[in-house]
Amino acid sequence: MVALQPGIEDDVWLNLAFANGVRAHLHVSWLWPEDERQTVVIGSKGALLYDEHEDELWLYDKGIKDDLTIWDAGKREIPVDRGGRPGDRGAPFPRLRAEKGGAVD
Repeated sequence: MVALQPGIEDDVWLNLAFANGVRAHLHVSWLWPEDERQTVVIGSKGALLYDEHEDELWLYDKGIKDDLTIWDAGKREIPVDRGGRPGDRGAPFPRLRAEKGGAVD
C-alpha cells in the first residue's frame, strides 16, 4: 500500500501459504507508531518469540487442545549461543546463519 510516498510501499501486509500447509503472515510498515522487531513462530507445542531489540528468545509453552481447552505452562527465556562472540546481534539460529551463507559473520 502506498500511503505517503509515491512508488514506495509504506505499509505491507503479506500472507503466504506453502504447499506443506505452513502459513506465514508478515506486516512491515514505516508508518507503525511503535518500533517493533519481533519474529513469532507458532506451532502445535507453543510459540517462539525473538525480540531483535532486546536480543532475546522466548518459548511460550501454551496452546489449545483438541477439546478446545487451553493449556499454559508459562514462558521461559531460551539462551542464545552466539558462538562465543559477545555483543553479536546476528541471526540467533545456526540454521539461519547457514542459509545466509555466512553473511552475518
